[in-house]
Amino acid sequence: MERFARHGPAVDLRLPAGPPASGWPPEVVSTVYRVVQEALTNVARHAPGARSVTVTVTHDPRHVRVEVTDDAPAPRRTRPGGGYGLVGMGERVAALGGKVAAGPLPGAGWTVEASLPIPAQERP
Repeated sequence: MERFARHGPAVDLRLPAGPPASGWPPEVVSTVYRVVQEALTNVARHAPGARSVTVTVTHDPRHVRVEVTDDAPAPRRTRPGGGYGLVGMGERVAALGGKVAAGPLPGAGWTVEASLPIPAQERP
């Protein structure tokens, strides 16, 4: 988050209570990291009016959920040509049996939500 602070708005990081992420399989941990990384990159590139970003990671015995939400004023502007960040994020999450949703919030802001299953043998 410190590195992002030099390129984007303030980040409010909300991590789960309970067992640490080390109880999750490495592919889940790395995918959570990559979802957050790509979502923050998108805020820096496409939401110049954002003043804050909230990153929330929650979990239960079956799923890890990640939500990255910014407060950029509508309409959200995009660069011409776009990249493959959201597509790649969706493919990475889907490969683990999860789902990603991304889109504008009512009024202002943008959110990226990902849910990844925790394999039964790895559940804390």
